[in-house]
Amino acid sequence: MELRRSSRRSIRIPKNGVINMETLDLTGKMPDIDISTDREFDAKFIGDAMNHLKEIRDNSMDYIANPNNLTTVQRAGEDEWDLWVETEDGIKVFKPTQYAKAQTIGVTELPKKYHDTLVEKGHINEAINHLNMWLKEGNPHRVRTVGGTYRALVSPSYLPFDNYDAFVSIANAVKAANTMRDSTTKPVQFKKCQLSDHNMYIQLIDEGREWDLGKGDTYKPLMVFKNSEVGDGAMTVEAGLWRSMCSNLSLHGVVSRRIHKGEKLNEGIFAPDTISAQTELWKKVVRDSINAGIANDALYEGIIKDILETKETKIENPVAAVATLAKETKLTKAEEDAIIAAMMGDTTVAPEEKNTVFQVMNGMTQAAKGFGIERGREVAQMAGNTKTLIKVLA
Repeated sequence: MELRRSSRRSIRIPKNGVINMETLDLTGKMPDIDISTDREFDAKFIGDAMNHLKEIRDNSMDYIANPNNLTTVQRAGEDEWDLWVETEDGIKVFKPTQYAKAQTIGVTELPKKYHDTLVEKGHINEAINHLNMWLKEGNPHRVRTVGGTYRALVSPSYLPFDNYDAFVSIANAVKAANTMRDSTTKPVQFKKCQLSDHNMYIQLIDEGREWDLGKGDTYKPLMVFKNSEVGDGAMTVEAGLWRSMCSNLSLHGVVSRRIHKGEKLNEGIFAPDTISAQTELWKKVVRDSINAGIANDALYEGIIKDILETKETKIENPVAAVATLAKETKLTKAEEDAIIAAMMGDTTVAPEEKNTVFQVMNGMTQAAKGFGIERGREVAQMAGNTKTLIKVLA
């Protein structure tokens, strides 16, 4: 089987086994593609999102490595480490994302806090020794890389579905769904694409359906597709609601869930063209999940019923209620304060909706927009779990 080889210059270990990182020639290395920074692409920049995802896919490389071929090495002059992978082409050096760091530390039987404390206190050599001791035990690992970045340490049986392929599959499913609508029905549209170093979220909004809960408080169905190329849980499609008054999103449940699990791969290098043969099943899952969610009136009518219940459920003191919620759900003090500030400054809640669970819920979804991609989504899920909110607050 022909495999695409890295354009990165191979790094051979000298006979004495010592590599001088100060003088190492890394010219000709693969592109330095930033996958560590959170990114958001609104609907008008969806083309930019696709280009970015394609660049990641086209510069990705997987290594199915024996544990003895993996070593963490301190980066010259820094309290940081890189992952060195010994291949048939020589040693490849990769800079880890924060998520890949956490996965690597997770291989050990030591808590991440212990590792981080060693590094912070100037004992990075000891921290690295612990990592290498545990890395070299056990079974082979699948190392996922993009350019010069190490992004994941997963099982050889991990079945990746690249974000670009997922994006294209979603676009095709949306197009197919829209062609089935008559000319008077507005289409399903892309709302946003969000990327963190371990997940992609694509928001789709159905402009053709809307619920008015009175006084112009309208809601539209919204679906959130989540995919992880690096082992952060199952591929999911979640149902949500988009509140037009404040552009807030609440998430209310999973429509589809699929585990990234496939056949075990042997040692070697697996390039995008090799991996792409495994994606056809995923494409069908994406198409069927999105079509089922878009067409599921009963699902969204149930969610609307839950929203109405939050508007009718009174609470004595919304600020005290948020404090109770923070304790129950382990919100930080900063998050608690942000929710209270958003709640008290919210002009979209009608007078009769004050001192209700809905007021707190809307404060949560408003504040969540400032919590970053991953945490913001978690808080939006908390807000969408209306039964639990009512139980805790009322």
